[in-house]
Formats: sequence, structure tokens, C-alpha cells
Amino acid sequence: MSKQPPVISVGLPVYNAKNVVWVALEGLERQEAAPPWELIIYEEVNKKAFGEPQFRSHWKRLRKAGCVNISYSPLTEKIHLSQKWMRIGRNLAPSSLGVICQAADCFAYRRRIADTHALFAKGVDWVHRKYGLFYDVDCNAWAVYDHLSVKQVKWSTAIDTAVSARLVSRLRMPEISRGVDHALLKAAAKVDPNLKIGWLPEGTFQQGVNTNGRNSISFSRGPKIQKRLGAHF
Repeated sequence: MSKQPPVISVGLPVYNAKNVVWVALEGLERQEAAPPWELIIYEEVNKKAFGEPQFRSHWKRLRKAGCVNISYSPLTEKIHLSQKWMRIGRNLAPSSLGVICQAADCFAYRRRIADTHALFAKGVDWVHRKYGLFYDVDCNAWAVYDHLSVKQVKWSTAIDTAVSARLVSRLRMPEISRGVDHALLKAAAKVDPNLKIGWLPEGTFQQGVNTNGRNSISFSRGPKIQKRLGAHF
């Protein structure tokens, strides 16, 4: 690993994602103009785990994309996704400005790390985007998710989220594995009600993709989006 200190972190909580986490890794390995960053992984060790050796086999390509360190934490028992994010938030490098919340089944657009770091450098606490491109694996169909039109919907998802180091290290969340996006924002706002929200460039959302149907947390997302939006799934 590199001795260069990371200035931003990428958190990757993984559960039963052996056959899909390569999507997330591929997106990270194609990052452009990224400052030094670290990858923090928490994964339950079971038959569907990707495993530490497999993650570290990607080191060469990750390093070319700006990664300076991989931290892998194996879990012997299943824990809730919210608790993984709390652990990730407490294990950022001291030099990191914040953490990108990377889903195991999502392909990051090529400047996600660079653009997120630029927002953190401006004092932003919560990074988000207005639109997201979703691909339903089983239906072989695409849909554009408009966060603004459904932001009041209870199950509204977060897209390309990131949280500043000053807030994520102090988050307190209930033990949940669904509705974590809202729990993260609610917890961050509780730490600082005046947190500053920044939006990623709108024109970049079609360069990344959120998949549906292979990650255990996304199994029910497709039907819900279809019901609420009359989407293309």
C-alpha cells in the first residue's frame, strides 16, 4: 500500500454480494483525476462472500485509479447495514475529508471521487445527486430515478451519497438494513441541523448506473419504483 495519506474515503459494505460486487470495483477502477483515496470494506464471511483475497487481487487497478490503501474487515456474524456505516465512519484515515457511500451493486461514474472531494473541500457535509440511472437485471430494462419528485416518499433512495468526516464519525443510527439512506441523513442532521448539502453535476448521472435485482437490499426496490413512478421496470 502507498504511504501517501488519503484525502477521501470510499466505504463499501458487502453482504452476499459475491456475484455483483465486481460492478462496484469496476467503477472504482475507472475513476479519473481522483485525489488519493482509501477503500474501506466490511463483509460478512460466508459462502456468498467475495473475500479478502479477491478484493486485494484488484489492488493494481485500484492503485492506478488513485487508491492508496485497502482496509478489509471480515465479520463473523451478520450485522445491520446501518452499523456497518457507523463502523466505516469511525475508521476513516485522519487525513480524509469524508466518505463516499458505495453500494456493492452500483457502477460509479468516472469522476465521482474527484467531484465529491471537490465538494468536501468547499465545506459540504452531505453530497447527493438529483437523478440516477437504474438498470433492472432480470427485466433488462432501464429507468431514470428523479430524487426530487419522490423525496417525500418514505422509501426514497439516496444516489451517490457521501458524508463529511466531521459528521460521519459522530453518527448514531438504529440497527436497520432498510431505509438506511434516510437514517444516515437524519443522523447527520441531528449532529448538525445546519449541515451543508452539495449536489453532484447533473450532466454526469448517465455515466454511472445503479443495478437492481442482484444485491439483497435491492430485491424489492424495482417493484416499488414501478408502483410509484410507473417506471420502465
